Amino acid sequence: MNATMPALLVAAAFGMALASAPARSRAVGMIAFLVAAAVVAFAPIPAGWSEHVHLSCWIAIVTCAASVHFPYRIGVRGSLVLALAAGAASGAAVDVANARAMLVSVTLIVTTACIASRVAAQRVPLAPKILSSWLIAIALLAATLQLVPVTPGYLPDHLE
Repeated sequence: MNATMPALLVAAAFGMALASAPARSRAVGMIAFLVAAAVVAFAPIPAGWSEHVHLSCWIAIVTCAASVHFPYRIGVRGSLVLALAAGAASGAAVDVANARAMLVSVTLIVTTACIASRVAAQRVPLAPKILSSWLIAIALLAATLQLVPVTPGYLPDHLE
């Protein structure tokens, strides 16, 4: 599986999670996310950890997207914790994909998702919750497929 899509989905889920946070929490969260993603993206991660990195991305997506459904805003501590977890997962996925230039795209996705989610929440308050529910469903499906044993015909094993 290509690791760039999970990294971008983590960024989108984190941007949506920050959308309802106060300005200070958003700033701290964005900076912490970028630092964590950059540090982990340039750390050596063994190629054999690809499945674990993908699982961490799915967990980060579910966590960030679920925080959209909380009735209260995330504070500075909450945004910091989410930022470190999501940044580490996204940075690890970028490193496994060997596409460190994707850090720029991840940064743009976080910013765009945060701004778009804030604007959408003002006009249609239910829109970010619907989109975050979709992200949760996709992440849970991907994580489940990763944990289910491989059956004949699921992977291209006939090419061997």
